[in-house]
Amino acid sequence: MSINTIPEDKWSDIVDLICDIAEASDEGDTRVADEYTFDLHCMLDNLQKSYGLQPLIVSTRADFTDDIGEQISLYEQAIALAEQANDPICILQSTESLAQIYIEELADPAKGAEWLALLKKCVSQYSDEFLCGEIVELEQVLHEIS
Repeated sequence: MSINTIPEDKWSDIVDLICDIAEASDEGDTRVADEYTFDLHCMLDNLQKSYGLQPLIVSTRADFTDDIGEQISLYEQAIALAEQANDPICILQSTESLAQIYIEELADPAKGAEWLALLKKCVSQYSDEFLCGEIVELEQVLHEIS
């Protein structure tokens, strides 16, 4: 398995729809945002049928899933797939999302610390300076909930 087996033109349709979801959400139009989210999941299903189970598809599905338990499961699956595919971007993004869920949404200091430690390791391994600021913010919230 390799990174980016989904053609750019196919993925750009996903990105366009994600932008539509964000715009509808920003405008407070939850009905339209929900319709676009449904369409997004259908498009992800079709991509998965065509290109197989890809870390990017799984992590994007997690990004647009409301159920936290399902999000966690999907991000963990995305990380496992990304490790097999040697996809450091997906590993970083999914690890960051799990750290955020456990720290900011579930206020679980033990799991939050575990995922934050993994995120720090990933950032040092893959040299993603953007996430350094996010790590500092997550550490502050983790300190508050501990």
